[in-house]
Amino acid sequence: MTLSFLHILDPNADILLITATYLIKSVTNVLPLTKTLDSFDVEERLPDDLMNQCPNVTVVRDTVARLDAKNKKIITSSGKIFAYQKLCLCTGAKPDVIAETNPHVLWIRDTESVCQFQARIADAKRITIIGNGGIATEMVYEITGVEILWVIRDKHMTATFIDPGAAEFFRPELSKQKKIGVAPLKRRKYTVDKVKGKSTVLGGALGPDWHENLELKGDNNHRVSLEVEVEVARILEPKDVKRMGKGITKLNNEEGTH
Repeated sequence: MTLSFLHILDPNADILLITATYLIKSVTNVLPLTKTLDSFDVEERLPDDLMNQCPNVTVVRDTVARLDAKNKKIITSSGKIFAYQKLCLCTGAKPDVIAETNPHVLWIRDTESVCQFQARIADAKRITIIGNGGIATEMVYEITGVEILWVIRDKHMTATFIDPGAAEFFRPELSKQKKIGVAPLKRRKYTVDKVKGKSTVLGGALGPDWHENLELKGDNNHRVSLEVEVEVARILEPKDVKRMGKGITKLNNEEGTH
């Protein structure tokens, strides 16, 4: 996105983009609304398409290994060296991961992590979704055939986007069966062949329509339980719970313990 704005500001400047991902997020349909506010769409583009549209842009798929700020040079993991006059670092955000080494915990950020989640959920009976942002909200809606415990630290769901009144209005919709339908997709989407092996590089953040063509479905009854104003302190294995002598907290309308 930053690259698109740079191209608009100075179409004659030579711009080099070093990216570790196969797809690039690009800004389209830019419409200035005020001096400081623009309206625009975000779509995923292939590097070749972006370079054809912006002749002054060169895209290199690589990762930065070292930065020589004194001599204004960048050294990549493949050993390439690029000189620069001005440098813009756009590394994006990294999720605050809970229990990163726990094999039962999967954090969702990019397309690869969503595919891993899709494989795991097929045989799941109950899952816990921790978070109250856009991706968490979409997951609660998109997932079917699984009992969901939705844990948030806010007073109401989807607090980033809606107020308490709207949250209370939509809350009964959580446990309703999802309406199956195919709506026209207005944005252009690209896909890339899966690369064998596990990449250690974070992919680009999920954009609009990330759940298209994904079957997020388990083999069980669908029910959503919302827990508000709580945070996760620890992730326990069944043996840990037994050793501590603590019981399992029952969910709403749940009988017995699991």
